[in-house]
Amino acid sequence: MIGNVSHDSQWNTVKVLARKMGHIARLHYNNNRRITILHDGQEKPVISYILYSYLIQAKVCREAGNFEEALNFISLYEYPDWIIAPSEQEQIIISQFKDWAKANRYLYRMMSGYSEAVEEYVNYIKTRKDEIFAALCNVVVAANRHHFNIDHILEQFSKYQTYNPQKNQLGKISEHVTISRYNRLLSELGIYYLNSKQYDSGLSYILDSLEYSIRIKSDNGMLRCMGIFEQFRHSSSEDILKRYDKLIREVQKLSVYAWSPQV
Repeated sequence: MIGNVSHDSQWNTVKVLARKMGHIARLHYNNNRRITILHDGQEKPVISYILYSYLIQAKVCREAGNFEEALNFISLYEYPDWIIAPSEQEQIIISQFKDWAKANRYLYRMMSGYSEAVEEYVNYIKTRKDEIFAALCNVVVAANRHHFNIDHILEQFSKYQTYNPQKNQLGKISEHVTISRYNRLLSELGIYYLNSKQYDSGLSYILDSLEYSIRIKSDNGMLRCMGIFEQFRHSSSEDILKRYDKLIREVQKLSVYAWSPQV
């Protein structure tokens, strides 16, 4: 079976930054709870940064497999009883984080290996159109980790397996975040089909992921895709090999430009 590459140091950095963001936002809130911060052309209440810091820390715990600790962080953004007389905009934010908390409780059960949680998670998320794409990514990751059969789910949500701009109640999600998430979905779909011995489909998805990794210049993404492809090179068709060779030339171009000497 195919394993996932560990990036513990990167996730530790994310956790440290999330804590700092939450601490700074708390100081702002305590001094003036109505303050807003301009980001991506939008003014956001400072509580969104406090709650988001908890959400990020929960995700870091999830990636490390510490689901109990992750659940503790979920409680922090699910029940923010420290928010005083929330404004209408703040109420929207609180509602969004409560929704995420409920979905993440299902998610963490699924990621822990409870097969019945897959359907619970999907049933909850399918009525929330803006959340389906991210949820599908999570379902495929869980399937690869615990060997779940999710063919029926992939068929049900086939239209969410193409790239589209994403948004939620709080506004548009940045293009970089969406592309990175989509790239992860492609590689996980590739792994799922390779583990199911559907080599043509699996390798096609891996090459799609490699193409996006080149587009966003993700070294980790490129290395991961190339490593997976080389494991299954013997099962690839001539057309897939030709496409792979073409993409490798694109990777080599990036490397040449990255390492060209300064004169």
